[in-house]
Amino acid sequence: MLACTEPSECIVVFRGTGCRPSDPRAIAASQRNKLPPVRREVCGIGGPEYERETSQIQRRYDATCTKGRCVLVDRGQPREDDPF
Repeated sequence: MLACTEPSECIVVFRGTGCRPSDPRAIAASQRNKLPPVRREVCGIGGPEYERETSQIQRRYDATCTKGRCVLVDRGQPREDDPF
């Protein structure tokens, strides 16, 4: 499921079921459709602040191919002044 030959074959998926993306995993892009769907909690939040926080979480993680396996890369918290 995690096998790869180049970085572009790997993607990040978030498996957490909360209001915001959580539990990031690196997988081969070809496996994405084989995962069960994730049901998100209904949180009643939204707007620009929520969108900014969600975007920061998604930009924090990346996936790359290392030694034939997809590996999660945590870039750390983005700075507040980072553009979307």
